[in-house]
Formats: sequence, C-alpha cells, structure tokens
Amino acid sequence: MESKNIQQANYYALSNSHDSVVSIAQKLGVGYSTLDKWILKANPVGSSKRQLSPEQQRILDLEKDVKQLREANAFLFEYIEIYYNRIRRHSAIGKLNPEAFEQKYFKNLEGSVVHDTV
Repeated sequence: MESKNIQQANYYALSNSHDSVVSIAQKLGVGYSTLDKWILKANPVGSSKRQLSPEQQRILDLEKDVKQLREANAFLFEYIEIYYNRIRRHSAIGKLNPEAFEQKYFKNLEGSVVHDTV
C-alpha cells in the first residue's frame, strides 16, 4: 500500500513540479514530512528539501516562523488574560484587582435590598 502511495506522490510531484513540496503535500492530503520521506525513499540521492528552489525554501522557513509567532502570541495572550490581568490592579475599578473588586461588589449587594416595582 505504501509503495502505491509513493508512486502516486512521485507522479503527482513530477506532473506538478511548478508547485512547492508543501502545496503538493497539502493537495495529496499528507504531511510535508511524510511526502519528504516518500520522495527520499523513491529517490535516495537527495531529499525534497534539496530539490526546493531558494524561493520555495524561504517560503517554507517563513511558514515555520509564522507558526512559531502564532504559538508565542497564544502563550502571551493566555498569560496576560488568564494570569496577569486577574492579579494586577485596575484604575477603572478603584485600584483593586478584579477578584477583590468582585468580592467588594457582591458584599455590597448583600446589604442592599432589591424592591420589585410592578
């Protein structure tokens, strides 16, 4: 089964040589590393990374950089929203942290009486 996939991948790659290896892998529905292994197995002289043009390699490197930036952004967002903003004091709520403000707010609600006006 795997040799059939390798043959299909090589045929597709040769007939679409103007596409990057990444786009060919996406069109085949396989990962880049899987396609790279298949090409290496069919052509042991060199891997697909050596067959990329400098522009294609630069695009691949940029895609990796974008992925790393997105991961860093998600980490920073989580740190700020989940941890830091919950402990820092906010000027808009009387220089209290959100937890202290919430406790004060609900304590004040307990003492007040709510009247229904119907």
